[in-house]
Amino acid sequence: MVPLALCVGAFLLQSSFLFAQNNDSSGTTVLEQALAASGGRIAWTALRDFRAAGTIALHSGGNVTQSGGAELIGRGMKQFRLTADFRDHTRSWLWNKGFGRLDTGNGKPGLIGRHNLIALEGFNLPALKLIAFSDGPSRSVTLVGTETLEGIPAYRVRITRQAMNHEDRLVLGRASFQFDLLIDQKTFMVLAIEDTLYPNNQPEGAFQHRVEYSDYRSIAGTQIPFRITETIAGQVTWDLHMETYVVNSGVPDSEFMPN
Repeated sequence: MVPLALCVGAFLLQSSFLFAQNNDSSGTTVLEQALAASGGRIAWTALRDFRAAGTIALHSGGNVTQSGGAELIGRGMKQFRLTADFRDHTRSWLWNKGFGRLDTGNGKPGLIGRHNLIALEGFNLPALKLIAFSDGPSRSVTLVGTETLEGIPAYRVRITRQAMNHEDRLVLGRASFQFDLLIDQKTFMVLAIEDTLYPNNQPEGAFQHRVEYSDYRSIAGTQIPFRITETIAGQVTWDLHMETYVVNSGVPDSEFMPN
């Protein structure tokens, strides 16, 4: 997991803009190092779209219940489709500029509420999510402390964004959104992101939501995780093993239209 970093000096010149509000210096420093290790802001800005393929497994009660092929297509954080082909049905997760839908293959697709969409957007590209929220208004950065994740020493850094007006509230789907990043103290790769999910259409009764990342590989000057595991309330719900990533192939808008 050796990062392909751009010029750190150039990156640090941007930090006064990225982390200008309500931040502690220790948390800011860790985020700066994590962004540099991921390839740098310039490299991520140049990554316009992606197509990825691999496998997905669904879990329940500690057991794998279904597995099959997976395809991920995206443009930035706001346009994304994950299609999972299982033995007897196909599932898809879709979001497109504030609209989200989950189709479980039963003929009755359900909407993904905005209050959950804000947590799911960018789940497969943690550095892109970090940049997006660092650039956003009314956010704070705090170094919460240090801990270990599966034996790896990690920093816990918290980013909080407050809704400043009605438009912000619509984007966030909440009055505020907070998530923690667990960052490897040695490599500065993001090991996990923790936030909260809610029963859909119910902005109360939150569950802890964690997405863990490993098997980082260099793609177009960025570091992208090829293994991703989601847990909700401490239980694994699915894991992805990506095999290929193709970037900047020209993904059209039509890929993000509901079928």
